[in-house]
Amino acid sequence: MNNRAGVRILVRPGLALAIISIFSMVACTIPILSTSSKGSVRVSITETLSAASAIQPDINTTPASYTISGTGPNSATISQDLTGTSATIGSLAIGTWTITVNARNASGTVIGSGSSTVTVAAGSVSSLSITVVPLSGDGSLSLNLDWPSDEITSPVIQATLSNSGFSRTLAFTIGGDGHSATYSASDIPAGYYTLAISLYDGTTKYDGSAALVRIWAGASSTGSFTFSRSSPSTGSVDVVVAVNLNDPLTVAISGGAAYKKRDEAMSLSATATGAEGTYSYQWYVNGESRGTGSAFVFDASWAIGDYQIDVIAYSADGTQAGIATLSTYVGVTELSVTFDYGVSSTSSGNNIYAIWIEDAEDGVSFVQHLYVCERLKKSVTGQTGTALPYWRTNYSTEESDANIDAVTGATVRSADFTVSGLLRDENIRKFTVYVEMDRSFEPNDWFTGATSSDLNDQPALLYSATVDRDDWNGDVQLSFAGWSPNTAQAGTISGTSVGALNTETRYITNHKVDDTPTFGDADTNSATKMVGSLTFHLE
Repeated sequence: MNNRAGVRILVRPGLALAIISIFSMVACTIPILSTSSKGSVRVSITETLSAASAIQPDINTTPASYTISGTGPNSATISQDLTGTSATIGSLAIGTWTITVNARNASGTVIGSGSSTVTVAAGSVSSLSITVVPLSGDGSLSLNLDWPSDEITSPVIQATLSNSGFSRTLAFTIGGDGHSATYSASDIPAGYYTLAISLYDGTTKYDGSAALVRIWAGASSTGSFTFSRSSPSTGSVDVVVAVNLNDPLTVAISGGAAYKKRDEAMSLSATATGAEGTYSYQWYVNGESRGTGSAFVFDASWAIGDYQIDVIAYSADGTQAGIATLSTYVGVTELSVTFDYGVSSTSSGNNIYAIWIEDAEDGVSFVQHLYVCERLKKSVTGQTGTALPYWRTNYSTEESDANIDAVTGATVRSADFTVSGLLRDENIRKFTVYVEMDRSFEPNDWFTGATSSDLNDQPALLYSATVDRDDWNGDVQLSFAGWSPNTAQAGTISGTSVGALNTETRYITNHKVDDTPTFGDADTNSATKMVGSLTFHLE
């Protein structure tokens, strides 16, 4: 009789499925029952991973490889590392086996484990399922808070960390600077938790937030908050391993908007995916619990101001959770700008624009953005590119990324549009509305012919109108106020610099005379042709 054992590796790209088959092949020259009593084990691993916004542990929780091990009769052992999608190894003694699967991340750290026992019987195939779950034990949590130093004199923090089987009041330490606080603990059991924080000035609520926290055994989770009012003789075993590392749920809020008028209601709905069965939902407004269920109405009872609305979803068994957040503003006075598109001398370029207002009574005090088109936002760290140099130089950093994101929307290209928002400071009675816009690849006599593509179009255009709320007589038309060069255009006209406003509009509206720096007749190729009209409306 010849005994043959072998290893077979099979890779199936594109499938999130790994299969390990451990076997022995016995070939006999006469039909007798083998006394080697060997069997085989088959292990399958299936991954289903998701992601969600949460305070996460400082450890990679994505499985990158698995170690399959087992102990059997007469102290027999097996061990196999799996980094591909399938593998086969051989020789298992028939009898009782304990099979263990450890999941490791890319750094080789064990992040989950599961095991079970099975009896390998000759001439039959047994099935066994093993679920890999996160390691049990305690993890650490560190939280950092800060707030404006000149707005709170007696800071008080109320915070809780809880889930269905755990609740703890968190005692923060106020920093010596008076406008920061910290909390840390190293004895929190692994799992998902809801964190609710409220910041008070004495007994007056200042701000608050809710967050989803994930604690991992042996790891640290850190969060920061900035508050701003803001066959023959053979047997086999099939072991199916389902990876369930309790990854975060994906949660979404629908029905929300960047603002709502005070006398209106905003009907919100939450949906969660990533687990089986039903989900439970808890709604928070500025860190305070305000409702349960998948639906929540942000009604007309809320005062003027900024609000953060969070919804935290839990799976039916409480082992998975996720969070979604909506930032919105409640106000009274609605503002809108309507752009009636004119004509363009080219078909290749696309317009881009930003709209903002500033206080007209105290000089040039920035008030708020009304709209920033998406093409200006290439990363969460700020605006990039050379478009709209006047806005980018003077106003793009006046508000936080969160506030700018709240008024960022799709770029309407070469078409009419209307954008609306709410005035964020009702004390402002007189203000100036600005619209800066640009359109690429529209040259004229003054800005053309250069080797750099940035010089093959006219500079960005600025339009404005001053509005007096106490003397409002109907819609106001914005007028052309000037132009501003970008980094490549600066200096093309003597004395011009990046981001500076130039009020000599004839460089945009008029031809040159005989290629000299002298103004001629009206230029039909002027970038101003793309603006039919800009109308401001107050309600």
